[in-house]
Amino acid sequence: MISSDSSSTSIHLTASTSTSASAASSYPTTITQSKATHVIDVGTGRGFAYNPSWVNASIGDTVRFNFLGRNHSVTQSDLASPCTSNGGFDTGLNQFNPLNISGKFVVDFQVNVSTPLWFYCKQPGPPSHCGEGMIFAINPGDRFNQFLKNAAAQGQALAILISVLGAIGNASSFSISAIDNALFNSTIRRRYLR
Repeated sequence: MISSDSSSTSIHLTASTSTSASAASSYPTTITQSKATHVIDVGTGRGFAYNPSWVNASIGDTVRFNFLGRNHSVTQSDLASPCTSNGGFDTGLNQFNPLNISGKFVVDFQVNVSTPLWFYCKQPGPPSHCGEGMIFAINPGDRFNQFLKNAAAQGQALAILISVLGAIGNASSFSISAIDNALFNSTIRRRYLR
């Protein structure tokens, strides 16, 4: 039995016993295996963090995001561009919890694949929460440290660009998302994320 929630799957086994050489009867047996629920604290009192920062999960498991500490998101990205949405799962920045009340905002994510899944907090700051290491992964294998390194590089490059634009007075005319997409869909991306 795995830590469980209300969903479960049943596995049906048939056991055969022989009462004689010519006669056999079958007795169905049902074994119920619950799917796991992994609880992740988002924005704990430890700064910009998911706790834990990664989990291994099976198909059918639930990852339950418990939002704490002000306002954060869980936004899906990819390994190469940790701080850029890939258009997948996104909770948005709708979980304002300045009093850190556990269980006030909970969002569930159903794991549907066994391949790695990558997430970040899209709160732009300053500083960028993702650039400060607020990233999370499901089934990262041995690539979580690379994901963290890529997030730091992307956050640093974005901070430099915003600083330059602010110095010339044009930062207010660009959205963080537009700057991020322009920066990380260019040759600068290849230069910083090696």
